Amino acid sequence: MCRRGPGKSDRLLDGLNADDTPIIGQFFGQDQVSPLGIQDPRTLVSQNLKGQSQDEYILGFEKTIDLWTFGIKGIHRKLRAGIEDGAIDRGMLNFAADNGLNVDDMADSFGGFNQFILFNPGSDVQFFTDAGNLAPDALAFLGGDPDGDGLVEVNLTAEQLGVPKVRRRYTAFELTAERAFADGWSLQGSYVWGRLRGNYEGAVKSDNGQTDTGLTQDFDTRGLTDGIQGRLPNDRQHTFKLFGGYQITENFTVGANVTVQSPRHFGCQGVHPTDDIAQQFGAASFFCDLDGNGTVLTPRGSVMKSEWTKNVDLKFSYVPELDLPENIRLGFTIDIFNVFNSEDVTDRNEFGTFDSGQSRPTFGDPTGFLRPRTVRLSGRLDF
Repeated sequence: MCRRGPGKSDRLLDGLNADDTPIIGQFFGQDQVSPLGIQDPRTLVSQNLKGQSQDEYILGFEKTIDLWTFGIKGIHRKLRAGIEDGAIDRGMLNFAADNGLNVDDMADSFGGFNQFILFNPGSDVQFFTDAGNLAPDALAFLGGDPDGDGLVEVNLTAEQLGVPKVRRRYTAFELTAERAFADGWSLQGSYVWGRLRGNYEGAVKSDNGQTDTGLTQDFDTRGLTDGIQGRLPNDRQHTFKLFGGYQITENFTVGANVTVQSPRHFGCQGVHPTDDIAQQFGAASFFCDLDGNGTVLTPRGSVMKSEWTKNVDLKFSYVPELDLPENIRLGFTIDIFNVFNSEDVTDRNEFGTFDSGQSRPTFGDPTGFLRPRTVRLSGRLDF
């Protein structure tokens, strides 16, 4: 089984030439193949791994008056445990120091990203490593290789690994109003005030576009956890929704859907100024030089924001009167998405530097917008 260094990039981007072509730097990381061929799963997963879990509390009240139903609801969600991958190298160096072993010898094998495991960040880990990775004093301290399979059991404390426990809390209050369909029309609306904070979005990482589930950068090493606590990417404080329909004739219906949301918030990602292991990831830490006065911590969600998004969709449905067999119904629909062709910004470039540390001139530029106006024609035959 192969594992490539930090696993996120092949070569460093050292900047841009005058004609905007890339300056390609050195190879990023190294390919490593276990001498056992197919890697033993005990070297990949903490043996005391707990499943991801979340507590959720919902309290609400509804009241119906004639055709209208009104409601209020409070929601609170708290993440109890998460599963992520991380390099145990820093933990092995701290383990050696704590037990009076030769740290320099340990660093020969565990200098950055020799071994990754899946674990619960912020918890102790129990895993196995290749005996050949260990210096003689460490191998003897750990009891050698009693099973003769080339693997040695290691137990590291959460303090030795140095990464925090995953945190994610969502608190929201929702107001709703709904009118049941009568006299040819219906209407429903809601307002949500929400607050999403923490250091773990949940399996993926929107800050840098990572979609490799459970394998994000955040807990790969201690330095990458600096500044990750803050407003998470899906945090939108205000959300307004209104949708309904009107039956113009028995065969023709018009519907509308309106959504208005407050902006997302972003930090600034650059090269870690002090952590030598985190620096090997390039622009992956929440540190930037925003005003030319030196690199400072720029926590997640603290630097800039997108725009309010305002979207209106329309729907036209027509069921023609045709002489069809019983229980057969033909209908046609026109959907118009983003009727006013809004170009509200939904995402921005959050990288303040290149991997080399050179300032990135496109920092803060819009990278995502509401989907442009789209029309969809469809037909439906029910039988």
